[in-house]
Amino acid sequence: MREGGIFQPFPGLALGTVFLPFTALIICFTWSILFHFEASTSTHCEVEEFAPSISAVIGSNIPQKYVWNICIALQAAPRFLFSHMYRKLFQERLKRGTWTVSLVKFNWVLNVVENFCLLGLSFVGSSEVFPAHAFFFILFLITYMVSMCLVMMYLIPFCGFQIKSKAERESHRYKKILVKLTFISSLSAFYFYWRHNEYCEPYVYSFFG
Repeated sequence: MREGGIFQPFPGLALGTVFLPFTALIICFTWSILFHFEASTSTHCEVEEFAPSISAVIGSNIPQKYVWNICIALQAAPRFLFSHMYRKLFQERLKRGTWTVSLVKFNWVLNVVENFCLLGLSFVGSSEVFPAHAFFFILFLITYMVSMCLVMMYLIPFCGFQIKSKAERESHRYKKILVKLTFISSLSAFYFYWRHNEYCEPYVYSFFG
């Protein structure tokens, strides 16, 4: 499974899993800006926006919706595989204890639910069934953040995890930065979403998106 690193035999698969949604988002965003700007920036407030939200970009127009759904479907199976691999890695490398074993299983459940929620929010657009899309989005964000905090703030620093390679050290450093950025961006998004619905000001929803 690995030799110092986590995904040693699968570098192409790991990179593909990361870049599929990133590439799809760039394509969908660019297409929406060039060809569906008015439709993708339309909101219930009917005020001007300078950029579409991610939900509008991936779920409201064709062919963007198809591009996003195909890429998300393709990356889903590898993400389930990597969730299992992380579970095995933690089981082997962490000091065993009553809470540690349970938390490793809990983290695996969070990863699986997160992946299903990403599929759900992708295939159920905000303009189709908004309550379902919102539910999947909120649950996706919660499971992602709880898993990241659990791993980076407890399992790795306090459960005896030994970093054995330069790649793991770099990965750990980047993930700590990612946790901080996720918290900042999530709080900012919730603020702009509240402000947009409360005051219907121009351009605010674009900052949320």
